[in-house]
Amino acid sequence: MKNITDVMLTCGIVESRFQGESSHPICIHRVAFNNGKFALIRSVSNICFANGSVLKRSSQGWFLESKPEKLLPFEYISEQESKRRFRED
Repeated sequence: MKNITDVMLTCGIVESRFQGESSHPICIHRVAFNNGKFALIRSVSNICFANGSVLKRSSQGWFLESKPEKLLPFEYISEQESKRRFRED
């Protein structure tokens, strides 16, 4: 029988910004993961997280300070690519 462990994945909010129209703003976050990868993420609720906040993922989902948080799909990218896309998006 395989031993299943709950691997915790964490990421810190490096920077955040609003974009889009004033009637429909979108908050984009650039995050750095504990595995050395980066990504641009958005919350389903479109909440803007504070820089330095830490998101954690377990088998139960994503959490921000022990509160469940749903994220839209994202892809891992390099640090340079995350900086470039954050400036362009």
